Amino acid sequence: MVRGRAAASDEINRLIHYGFCLGPAKVFTMRGKYRQTFLRVSADAEEMTQSANLKVETNRTLPVVVEGVRVSY
Repeated sequence: MVRGRAAASDEINRLIHYGFCLGPAKVFTMRGKYRQTFLRVSADAEEMTQSANLKVETNRTLPVVVEGVRVSY
């Protein structure tokens, strides 16, 4: 839920899960020059989430990056 200028990461995780995350990946947003990772998806499609308050832009958008992760066996 978006409250003021922050969003709860669990709601964003749910939207991403049902949207486009199909393989091993890290999902993050930028907080200044640092990555704020709030979701990881393993090769077995296991989700590892981290609770976070994510900063929402003034125009109510949230730039999110889904980065594929190489799996080595």
